[in-house]
Amino acid sequence: MAQIICPECKHEFDNNNVESLVTRAAALAAGAGAGALGGFSIGSGVGIAAGKKGAVAGSVLGSVVGGVGGAMFGWVCADQFRRCPKCSKVFKT
Repeated sequence: MAQIICPECKHEFDNNNVESLVTRAAALAAGAGAGALGGFSIGSGVGIAAGKKGAVAGSVLGSVVGGVGGAMFGWVCADQFRRCPKCSKVFKT
């Protein structure tokens, strides 16, 4: 596992400590919720052609695509920052 060194106190800690995983999971959930809501609002105004069967609203598909995109964005953004467990300084990795 990768070790991170705090620039303030020089404390060395694991990249995948419990606090980092909880922070990234919370950002993933928030990003997924925001993305799904945005995808729903955009998708509800779009119809998707289904050939001879007609068309369906794009709200569900928009929610799924927006949720997945938002979740990935949240995880990647939260992965860029860490908080030192010793001195509590937040820094960019």
